Amino acid sequence: MPGVAWQRYQLHLQQNAQAYVTKQSKKRVLAADIRAVFNAPSANEAKRQLDLLNDKY
Repeated sequence: MPGVAWQRYQLHLQQNAQAYVTKQSKKRVLAADIRAVFNAPSANEAKRQLDLLNDKY
């Protein structure tokens, strides 16, 4: 993407985050939480979801 100094694909971000979770059931929960950030309908909602994710983990 032009003008973007650093880009991380969603799949790779999820895989990297899940590497720190030991139980398969928790990996699914983490993946759903990350998807909630990326699938948010607005930037404000994405920020809110990200804040929730940070607080949870």
